[in-house]
Amino acid sequence: MRLLEKACVIANAASITMLIVCIQFDKLPTSPSVMPIGTQAPRITLLDQDGKAVNVSVPGEPVLFVVFRGVWCAYCRSELARLAREVPRFAQTNVHVYGISGDPPDALLRDKERQQLPFPLLSDPERKLTHVCDFSMHCLLLFDGDGTLRWAGLNESWRRPPRYESVLQAAYRLAP
Repeated sequence: MRLLEKACVIANAASITMLIVCIQFDKLPTSPSVMPIGTQAPRITLLDQDGKAVNVSVPGEPVLFVVFRGVWCAYCRSELARLAREVPRFAQTNVHVYGISGDPPDALLRDKERQQLPFPLLSDPERKLTHVCDFSMHCLLLFDGDGTLRWAGLNESWRRPPRYESVLQAAYRLAP
């Protein structure tokens, strides 16, 4: 083998090794939101945990949608509990918080009651909004009062929980 060929083989092996290390330690960058910043909220209606219809694109009120995989997911339940502790801080910004998953309303109601969550949970079985988050473990979408996406964060690993401080900073910028 010539020297150049050996160098290429070593470089390829090093690249593959680095990729494996990055995957093991979860250092790959998160994928961007399918919905670019500046996009209008979809005009859809979802059911809350009580089976009542909720229009998710109500103008005039900033909203934070926290999309999670489902109440069956232990990680998601722990993150919803962590978010519940942050809700008083979001109240100072006039941002309304909603949890969204593909679970049926009755499953959401049981989990909301069990965890005593202070925010509504919405059912999106047809993935009208949750498709935006691909297959992330947790996804945060912050819309302003005009229904425009102002901040988005995807979390593809349970090892890196969402940074509520980042979305709170964005929420404070929306405050009048």
